Amino acid sequence: MTTTAPLPKGVFFDSDRGIVVEGIVARGMPTHPLGARPGKGYNSVAFNYLAGNSVLTAFLAGIEPGGTKCGHRHFDETLSYVVAGRGSSEFRQLDDRPLTRVSWSQGDLLAIPTNAWHHHFNGPDEGRLLSFKNAPAIQRLIGFADEDNHADLRLRDRFDDEPDFFTRAEVQPDGSIRTNFLAQVGTSPVPAPDPTLGEGVSRQRYVMGGHRTLSVDVVSIQPGGTFDTYRPLAEEGILILKGNGLTRLFSADGARSEVEWSAGDLVSPPFYVSRQHQNLGNEEMRLLCVRNTFVEVGLGFSVGQFDRHLPDRFPEVADVGA
Repeated sequence: MTTTAPLPKGVFFDSDRGIVVEGIVARGMPTHPLGARPGKGYNSVAFNYLAGNSVLTAFLAGIEPGGTKCGHRHFDETLSYVVAGRGSSEFRQLDDRPLTRVSWSQGDLLAIPTNAWHHHFNGPDEGRLLSFKNAPAIQRLIGFADEDNHADLRLRDRFDDEPDFFTRAEVQPDGSIRTNFLAQVGTSPVPAPDPTLGEGVSRQRYVMGGHRTLSVDVVSIQPGGTFDTYRPLAEEGILILKGNGLTRLFSADGARSEVEWSAGDLVSPPFYVSRQHQNLGNEEMRLLCVRNTFVEVGLGFSVGQFDRHLPDRFPEVADVGA
């Protein structure tokens, strides 16, 4: 007789995604348990519904030593952080173009060009890639399902088989950096602390992959520092790269909560709930913040601010010409 232990609270099995984790914090990306992904040949765990998210997903995939993650295309915007391992990836937009190759190792962040063919190759150790995606928004708006991802559409404005695609970096007038590969996010340079963000808080914004709705920020908080309360009009995933601290959550209906976390955890505060981050340790705290700015873009905001409020659009004049 075979028995199966029940899954713990907040974890369930989905016939397409495999193991799915809910909640606000998913612990320990380097050691988080993985399960077989149906029909894919590799192990994974999906964080699609952290904090009830519906347009931002996170997905942790394991690659065996010396293994590969088969070549494929997908229409969603994707950013992949190397949680463990070292290896390389091949990319191609047009079938008759030479392959563009990039090497990666633990701590690197790379943009996956939308609908470009790509193939990941892992080195001698277990590899783990944590990918942030806007797949649900794309699927709802455009109707692209998995079987449609091999469509002939080629987004050459996102990636045109440029050999320097993963090596160039350009500082923009607003201080953001346009790049497609960020090495060693945990130690990458950040500006001086910005008092408008809080005490001892630095932030560097990146524009990656030509993505329209995935916003990337690397945030540093010094010991004893606090990232002041903010409330974005975006779903947010925060990977703790270094240090330990807590997030305070403040809901408009009066609900309050505190969540402690440490390096390796993935935190996702609920949409449009105020949040405040505090460094509880004796070293710098480093965060990788990825937000799906789908709502901000749809409302016509320029992306870049952390704090957002719904605009008051009630006209002063009710009946023009009355």
